Amino acid sequence: MFVCLDIETTGLSAEDDHVIEVAIVRFDHEKILDEWSSLVRPTINIPEFTTRLTGIDDEMVKDAPRLSELEDIIKEKIGDAAIMGHFIFFDVNFLNHNNFDLKNTQLDSCQLAQILMENEASYSLEVLAEKFQIKQDSAHRALDDVKANIDLLWRLSSHIKALTAEEKDDLKRIMQKSEWPWAKFILEIIDQDGGELINSPRSEKAIDSEKHADLIKLTKDLKTPFLLEEASHTYLDLLEYAESLETNSVVTVSNPQLFPVNKNISLIKHPNKYLDEERLKQMLNKDSLDNIETMLGAKLSLWQNKTKTGDKSELRIIKEENNLWNEICCQEYGEDQSYFKKAKESAGEKKITLISHDHFLRDRARKNPQITLPENTIVGELDNFVSAIEYSWHIQLSESKFLTNLNAIKKDNPDSSEVLDHIAGKISILFGFLGMVIQKHGEEKDPRHLLIVEAFHRNTEQWNKVIKSSESIYAAISALGEDIKASGPRDELEGHIHYLNKILLTNGPALWITLSQDQKIIIHAFPEHTDQIFQERVWKTDSELHLFSHHGDTGDDFNFLKSQLAIPLDTNIHKNDDVYPLPLFTPEKPLSNPNENRNIPEVVNEISKMLPEIEGNAMLLVTSKNSAEQFFYKFPKLMEETGRKLLVQNMGGGMGKIYKMSQKTDGKNFFIGNEYFMKFLLSEGVKLNFLGMHRLPFSHPNSPMQKTRSKNFSDPYKEFSLPQTNINYRGIIHRFLGNEWENKKILVLDPRVSRLN
Repeated sequence: MFVCLDIETTGLSAEDDHVIEVAIVRFDHEKILDEWSSLVRPTINIPEFTTRLTGIDDEMVKDAPRLSELEDIIKEKIGDAAIMGHFIFFDVNFLNHNNFDLKNTQLDSCQLAQILMENEASYSLEVLAEKFQIKQDSAHRALDDVKANIDLLWRLSSHIKALTAEEKDDLKRIMQKSEWPWAKFILEIIDQDGGELINSPRSEKAIDSEKHADLIKLTKDLKTPFLLEEASHTYLDLLEYAESLETNSVVTVSNPQLFPVNKNISLIKHPNKYLDEERLKQMLNKDSLDNIETMLGAKLSLWQNKTKTGDKSELRIIKEENNLWNEICCQEYGEDQSYFKKAKESAGEKKITLISHDHFLRDRARKNPQITLPENTIVGELDNFVSAIEYSWHIQLSESKFLTNLNAIKKDNPDSSEVLDHIAGKISILFGFLGMVIQKHGEEKDPRHLLIVEAFHRNTEQWNKVIKSSESIYAAISALGEDIKASGPRDELEGHIHYLNKILLTNGPALWITLSQDQKIIIHAFPEHTDQIFQERVWKTDSELHLFSHHGDTGDDFNFLKSQLAIPLDTNIHKNDDVYPLPLFTPEKPLSNPNENRNIPEVVNEISKMLPEIEGNAMLLVTSKNSAEQFFYKFPKLMEETGRKLLVQNMGGGMGKIYKMSQKTDGKNFFIGNEYFMKFLLSEGVKLNFLGMHRLPFSHPNSPMQKTRSKNFSDPYKEFSLPQTNINYRGIIHRFLGNEWENKKILVLDPRVSRLN
């Protein structure tokens, strides 16, 4: 017997927000036994957003009891039963913050759905209820949510009963050694017959492509490799060019998943994107499994029967599982393993190897790259290639990263546990000293306590302790002899410890320290001279480089691109003046600066002029959560007038939920969110016909990487910041246009756009 609980609240903060409705239903494996619900009168007014979401307003709760008046009946209804709910930890924590002191077992139905349905776009109750055609008259009303939640659990239970005998055996072995709250429930029903499997395939995204440039004709006099300065070509153009070559080629682009499907292409990713079957087996053979090991292990055990690639992108790995994934994925160091080896073998059999900018840059920066470049190397979308430098060569080191490698080494070397535990202790001491440094010298107003390490920090007593601790770790690692088996984790640990010791002791790469969201120390490093890496490793080829541009003759000498990519200044630039016209628009009268209050209504007014003429989905691109929230309250009237659905990032659900909601009103959606949200929508196959750009994509000037990359310019703003923004700006435009430009329009609302011309 169980109870299902759901509460509706004025917001997400247990400290600042209030309960406005609660529902409790008692049930078993087959039927509902008792149900109860009540509205709750808060001590604050219900926000407009909450009323829109739940339908509950101040008038409805004016005569309802306070939460404290309902405490006895709520505790009586719950009793000592296990409490089930969707994201149940939120509900129970909220009540406990109000002095309920509930200690019952908590069963999160979202966790169960995640292991049985490994790759849903969204695991929200609303989306899953619709998927299974579960009746839900009023989503975000407590009693309706509870009843839908119980139906969902019965559906998931039916799926467990319908698994194959082999799958059931795998799950039982995992659950029998786990304390995960759902383990007991699964073991109670897993041997029952009958049930119905959940058919949950992820549909392949159809990629529309238009041919914009005949690269075969335009580049007939070029030698390869060559770099494409601007993406007015499409992925289809790149594919046709690569297929026309007599020999094999590597094509690197920003988003390989959006490349047209073709039998001659093999996509290869970083090793850590692939599952290592042997390492997973080692984890599952442990004597006991914690909650995260149980959830990820169960998910992967069921998924292994379906996957052909072992590619992480086929899964939804939740935040808590990411660290564990790093223990069971293929390794960057050491021998090829498992699914990554299969991917490399497949790549060797195909004419075209497709690779992302990020992986290309990381691999080429290694002393011994794993990917051998053929004669023909084609780099597309140089705008994204430049921005990918920061992501690819930004090294982050944490205590958990080192300890993960040490634990993996201990599994292979149980007789050396004492030595390895001693090193683990030294690492913890080092990060303790770094914590003292950041607490004393970090920026107090920055929630991350950012500390950019300068020369005067290195002369402090605290830093001296850091140095001695680092040297002690380095000496201990160097003393590991042949008793410790050679392995990928050992190679990685030794490489990272060597690098850590180097950057802590000497003035080399840019070095800074921050706190993570869970208050753990993160060490960051970024090379001061990226040009040396390009010259020594990335462009290490006997072929002459060529830079080809679709940008037209704008007078741009591309010196900024050349400086960032270490391309020789005398590199030939081949321009195509027959430019495919960009559908760019700006307001007749420049708007106020985006930081001014009057800018928001001005933007709404400008968009209202164009939106009625736009067919299909539209989007307003913003750069902050605050801007998105302001526009959320300004656009409803326009949405009603134009018959569109307003969908705002972080307002009413995560990106996956918003995407699933958007499918109901496809072609009539108006999205508001940041560039990451736009990329997500495009990767899911959402077609956008209108893009409003609220702000130009200036990078934060105080970013440590920005400071490092701009310090070699005499005028950092004019020579670095503006050209970089121009590149990012063009990149956003072309990623929006993608492979299909017809009927698309871009409205640039930031008055500073004139500075880019």
